[in-house]
Amino acid sequence: MTVGRPTQPTVWALLYHAQVRLWQERQREQAMTLGYVETMLGRRRQLPGAQDRNDRSARKGHALRAAINTPIQVSGTNRLFEACLWPVLCVAF
Repeated sequence: MTVGRPTQPTVWALLYHAQVRLWQERQREQAMTLGYVETMLGRRRQLPGAQDRNDRSARKGHALRAAINTPIQVSGTNRLFEACLWPVLCVAF
């Protein structure tokens, strides 16, 4: 017996991927218009390369990829940091 992937994607998967794509586009737009992106806690990463006029520049491409990557990685790091500090803060206070 072989187990394969489903031939037709589920409706949930299609909706989920559409929402992810929409979020990615919003992050890119924010980087191009404002020059920065924000994490869940409001920390900002400046991305001046995203406002480059040359659409084919490596600098702009890197900045737009970072616009998607930064909020995910930094927000995850913030949550991990809070989880590590929580026991210390509970004992201290």
